[in-house]
Amino acid sequence: MSAVLPSSIDPRRALREGGRLDGRWPAAQCGRLAAAVERVLDDIGLSLTLNARGRAIALGGRITARVELICQRCLARFEWRIDDELDLIVYPDGAPAREEEGDVLELDDEGRIATGAWLEDEVLLRLPLIARHAEAAACDPGMIGLADRLRAEAEAARAAANPFAVLARGGGRNDDV
Repeated sequence: MSAVLPSSIDPRRALREGGRLDGRWPAAQCGRLAAAVERVLDDIGLSLTLNARGRAIALGGRITARVELICQRCLARFEWRIDDELDLIVYPDGAPAREEEGDVLELDDEGRIATGAWLEDEVLLRLPLIARHAEAAACDPGMIGLADRLRAEAEAARAAANPFAVLARGGGRNDDV
């Protein structure tokens, strides 16, 4: 298993020390991520290469994570895997960023990257807007549309309990006349 990443990363120092950073961020320290998913299944993995690019430092590599989500089609749990590329730029001296250079990662006041917050942000950005199995065939057929059926049943029960429901349908005592 790879080493636990430090709580903050100094990009200048990392570049001086070989420009390579590999490790993991503990799932237990991913509070925001844990609140957004059903369960965090693994530590967040990071493999990062740093390269000087003028006054900037380019960060390239991969981020990996595994979380459990609730399918919004069938309400069953399923695993969501993230294995994606990172391509960011940091400006250690606070130089202004130009948009065409790529996604800029902000540094803290000490010129460091807050590792946990950054990695949680990256994973959160890679979660689906609507969690569901990739294929509808993976869903339990009996569960598909359950929320809609329950909502319709609740609406029917509310309507039946309403003493004025007969008036809404246009009925009343003088219907026979």
